Order: sequence, then C-alpha cells, then structure tokens
Amino acid sequence: MSERNYYDEYLEHLKKRTAELIGQQQQIAQYCVHLYEHTYITNSDDEVDQLKQILGVKTDTKSVSFEPLIEVVERLSDKATADLFRYVTEHATEYPYSVGYTRRPYRTSDISLHIAPILSQLISLFFLNAYEFDLHTYLTERDYPLTKIIGYKKKRLLFILLTHGITIKLK
Repeated sequence: MSERNYYDEYLEHLKKRTAELIGQQQQIAQYCVHLYEHTYITNSDDEVDQLKQILGVKTDTKSVSFEPLIEVVERLSDKATADLFRYVTEHATEYPYSVGYTRRPYRTSDISLHIAPILSQLISLFFLNAYEFDLHTYLTERDYPLTKIIGYKKKRLLFILLTHGITIKLK
C-alpha cells in the first residue's frame, strides 16, 4: 500500500486553481505556487521581488496593502486560510526580524524586511492545508499522526496564532 502524497495533491490543487484565475490574480497565484514548490524563501528570490512590486512594497515602508495577495490566497485555498493570512500580514511587524542563522533578531516596523517571513508563513499555511492539519486534534490527541511534518516554521506559525487566541481548523 502506497502512502498518500499530500504535497503533490495540494500542488495539483494549487495549479488547478491558478489556471482558473486571470490577469494579475493569476500572476500572483503563479508566484505563490512557485514558492510552495521551493519552500525556502529569501528576500532575494525573484518571485519575492515580483510580489513586492505588485504590492507596492518599497524600502522603509511602514504599511502596505496585502489585499491582492490575500484575495488570491482565498481563491487558492479558502476563506479561513485567507483570514489567518490576513492576521499574519497585519501583525508581522510585532515579531522580531533577523537574517541568517547567527544574527540576533531585532524589531522593525519596515514591512519590506518582513516580506520573506510573511510569505514563509503563507507557505506554512499551504502545507498545513495540504496535510489536512487540525489544530484542535493536534493539541488534544497524544499521538497526532502528522507530528513529523510539523517543522519549526509551522510550529512558529501555530505559536503566533495560539498566542493571539486564534483557533483554527484547516481542511
């Protein structure tokens, strides 16, 4: 018996939904799918630069509208995931920012420095959806079957959501 390939199934789902979009939404969705395929995101990625241009992010930007990206997230997944991502974008500057393994984190209100972490959280949400993660079950069952896929970034995302009283059930 072969094990279900959640990642590939969700990738196909994302590609199918992307094909249904048109114009700028399709372009944003293609960048999201590319980031999902490659999982490791840095501010120097071409897709990140393209998304920054679409969203109008410039250096020393205090705020930016993520609505075009949030709308695409809703079209690619569902409203609950889009709402969670909206929360992440609205509160990103409240969390420390750092680059590299050995660099100490610091806080900054410059949203342009938080783009890669925000997109990383988006990809984490996509992974949680792909693996049909259920937070309530994860927290209440001792031997949750997908514990091995809940890596550092996904745990960080869950911590952020839990510390702000957000309850989720991703499907």
